[in-house]
Amino acid sequence: SADKKALSYENDRYYLRLGPFMRRFLDGYYPMHVQVEVCYPPFLQLVDSSPVKAITRSRKKTAYAEIDIWVVGKLDIELVFTRRQPGDQ
Repeated sequence: SADKKALSYENDRYYLRLGPFMRRFLDGYYPMHVQVEVCYPPFLQLVDSSPVKAITRSRKKTAYAEIDIWVVGKLDIELVFTRRQPGDQ
């Protein structure tokens, strides 16, 4: 479980970095189910996510990005946002 409210700003982009997520025991890793939901204001738009593509949706005045993945090992997630330009859908 994580609750992060800070974005980094570099080169006209906002970055949200989450992780590492992992379940480690001795010399190996256990499988782990990671579900991430990020709520962000409508003046931002999600332009990239890694290592997997996030599913986006919106409801009223809030937009959401969701990632649902099974992982064995170490997982770091990065979401990249830009300011929405007037006229963008």
